[in-house]
Amino acid sequence: MIATGTEIAKLRNQLGLTQKELAALFGVTLATWQKKESETSKETIGIRPGEFQFLLLLAGEHPHHVLTQKQPALITVQHKPSADEVKRIREEAGLSVEQAAELFGCLPRSWQSKENPNTRGTLTVGEYNYLLLLAGKHPYLSI
Repeated sequence: MIATGTEIAKLRNQLGLTQKELAALFGVTLATWQKKESETSKETIGIRPGEFQFLLLLAGEHPHHVLTQKQPALITVQHKPSADEVKRIREEAGLSVEQAAELFGCLPRSWQSKENPNTRGTLTVGEYNYLLLLAGKHPYLSI
């Protein structure tokens, strides 16, 4: 599913968060988040499928999972994972490379690059938080 900027903004508003607050949760700058919500700017950048799944969870709109918090405040993991972490968490989630690629909207070859320490590909903060939730390994949230 390709989310529009309007849909992204609607979910953020449901959370009662400002663009700056949600940008911080996703580990991006305010300007980057504003581009994700933009409908008219030439600088529109889309939200990745894994990031959108995480946003749906946060907003209580995910079709398959319900988010529960372990902490009183909404806290996310803020670092980008290493290739080894991506592979370990994917395996702990019980996902094959093909299944992970489908969930995160990429080709299996692209997913494999996220698990290869010799390439620069990795997950964004939002994608990593979603993968941690799928594996039951998120330190602050659970589904």
